[in-house]
Amino acid sequence: MVGMPASVVVTILLFAALRDRAGRDTCEITLPAGSTISAIWPALPAAIACDTAPAGVRYARNDEWADAETPVVAGDRIAVLLPVSGG
Repeated sequence: MVGMPASVVVTILLFAALRDRAGRDTCEITLPAGSTISAIWPALPAAIACDTAPAGVRYARNDEWADAETPVVAGDRIAVLLPVSGG
């Protein structure tokens, strides 16, 4: 498609264990245009990158709940929230 970028840059907001392991609370990643939120995992910093999402993870795209198949566009802010355990 003419005028469509080949890739997009999104900001990932990290919380809890992901933030601790990455050593920061945000990162910017580049994804192919047309990607969904599920594509973020291999593109994350090496300390937290993985092939697929951990079980029970939740997402918010631009401050609204989203699922893993939500498309991302340049400039999106994707919050990644792992499940919380405790009693």
